[in-house]
Amino acid sequence: DVFALKRYKRHYKLRTKHNSTKSELAAAIAKHFALQNISEMETISFFVYAVKNQGIILCIALTTF
Repeated sequence: DVFALKRYKRHYKLRTKHNSTKSELAAAIAKHFALQNISEMETISFFVYAVKNQGIILCIALTTF
């Protein structure tokens, strides 16, 4: 969807020409995404923590009402 590509471009302030085609936007976004440095272990640890604690947070939220 071109609208989603344009939102991504706007959010991350990517520089492309004003009337970029869908393929040009996709290429610019793919390049930006590939340049992101992330820690695999940190990301996996955060994901596991979030999944494990989602049920606890949900139970606490339901019992407080």
